Amino acid sequence: MSSNEATDSARNANGNADLPAERIKALSEIKEAVPQLVRAAGLAIDALSNRPLNGDSTADALQARKDAFSTHTAEYFQKLKMIGERLNDEAQALADAGVIPATAEKLDEQAASGNIKNGGMGELDIGWLNARAKDPGVEKALELFDEAEERLKIRVEEREKGERRRE
Repeated sequence: MSSNEATDSARNANGNADLPAERIKALSEIKEAVPQLVRAAGLAIDALSNRPLNGDSTADALQARKDAFSTHTAEYFQKLKMIGERLNDEAQALADAGVIPATAEKLDEQAASGNIKNGGMGELDIGWLNARAKDPGVEKALELFDEAEERLKIRVEEREKGERRRE
């Protein structure tokens, strides 16, 4: 039994409901574990590199890298499991409190009950979004025409200056 489950069961035995501050604190603790998870993954990947970031170049570097990989991989999976379990605990607490449904309806059931509109997009009109989009090809073509016109003007001016000098 995790510390959260022990706390929850003790609280429920007393008849007290979960306090939002405690839920926020638990989520904050989970959030703090995510960078540790990413760090462990990065260090495991670094151990696989031919040029590790820590600059180890000892004779026993291969065995040290194998050991580092094993250590960081184990740490990664431990953190991942802990985060998953705690998130499940928090989701269960939200379901128990009635904040979220305990089970989600299947898409077919939602569609049959009329809860899904526009293929799950709600009131969003895709045609309106597409109408707002500009064709980048047209814009680029206009830019190229403007640039070509400027270059032609410069050439015409240079040619006129050259003809004036001959006169």
